[in-house]
Order: sequence, then structure tokens, then C-alpha cells
Amino acid sequence: MKPLTIEPFLASSITCRAASWAIVDIRNRAGRPKGVLNLVRGKSSVVGQAMLDSPDVQAITFTGSTGTGKRVAIASVEHNRKFQLEMGGKNPFVVLDDADLSVAVEAAVNSAFFSTGQRCTASSRVIVTEGIHDKFVAAMGERMKGLVVDDALKAGTHIGPVQRTHETRPRHKARRSGKTWSRRNSKEGCLSVTGPLRFRPLSSAQNGSCPPSAS
Repeated sequence: MKPLTIEPFLASSITCRAASWAIVDIRNRAGRPKGVLNLVRGKSSVVGQAMLDSPDVQAITFTGSTGTGKRVAIASVEHNRKFQLEMGGKNPFVVLDDADLSVAVEAAVNSAFFSTGQRCTASSRVIVTEGIHDKFVAAMGERMKGLVVDDALKAGTHIGPVQRTHETRPRHKARRSGKTWSRRNSKEGCLSVTGPLRFRPLSSAQNGSCPPSAS
């Protein structure tokens, strides 16, 4: 197993880096045969490339960007190995007319914003059938207004900072140029549910945070 160099797994960066190690350690101590599950850490450009270049690696499962996924595929074809890719997508969250409204709203909010949305399975689209649409949009908007964006280690915080400072740069650039998410959504025919997306820094963290927004 080769995890991300920086993992948005838990609030603390130290705990974050230890999460993968702890999972492997727990499984090994539970009696898994030695060598069946191994943890490899390091820069993807070094460790990841070594795995791709090795003829001894018979299968690879990759989760990440489309560009890197293409490299994994090309290298795997060269070595005639099995490979599985999960690359960038727009994960849909579907709500039907007979759904329990409160459960659906809570599930949708958690799916989109848990771990500050830094998960490959985070939902970025909500598809709602006509019969429950208006009630769902109103209820979700109210729920999102109650989400607290703050220091991830502070009690009561729902959304903490993004994992790396450079993740916030596109948001800074968008604000400076006036090309906000809300303006882009308006051009695409969307109506803002929770207001425009505005970046704000956190005094207790080097990285920044963004309040939740939905259109």
C-alpha cells in the first residue's frame, strides 16, 4: 500500500501521517501473515515510479488524478500487469421522492463536506426527483447554514482547513479576478442556495478554509 504523501485523513497532520501506518499495524497484529500487507511511504514521484517500473508488481489499484492514472495505465500495459483506476469524477448523490427528508439532507451534507470534501468519494452533484426537490433544496440550504468552518481541532467544527496551502490558491485567484464560483454557476443556469463562495484564512492554521456552497 502506498498512501498519499499528505493524507487528509484526520484533523492533525501528525495523526494524519500515522493513520495508514496504524491501519497496517492493527491488521498485522491481528494475525495477518507477514508480508501479505506492506506499507510503503515516500514521494509518489520516487516510490510510485519505482512501483510502476518494477516487473515484480503484478497488479496496481490507483486512486488519484486523471493525468497520473494515465501514466499508471501506460506503465501497466508495458509490463502486462492488471490495473484498476479511480480517477477524477463528479460523484452523484440521488434523492428519490420517497426518501426520509431529514436523513437524506444529513447524508448529502456529510457526503459532500465530511473531511472538508477531500475524499475521492465526496459527492459534488445532488440529483433530486421532482416530488421532493423544493423541500430538499430548502432543507439542505438551512442545514448548510449551520455548518461551522473553523480550526479542525476545535470542538463543534464541521469543516476544517484543506490539507495543503496550494489547494487554496485557485480560490484566491478566483476572488481577485472576480470569477467566483457563484458567477460561473449563474452562467450555467444555476441558482445559489447558500450564497457566494468566499475564501477566508484561519488564524490557527497555515492553510485556509472555504465555507460550504451549493447551487
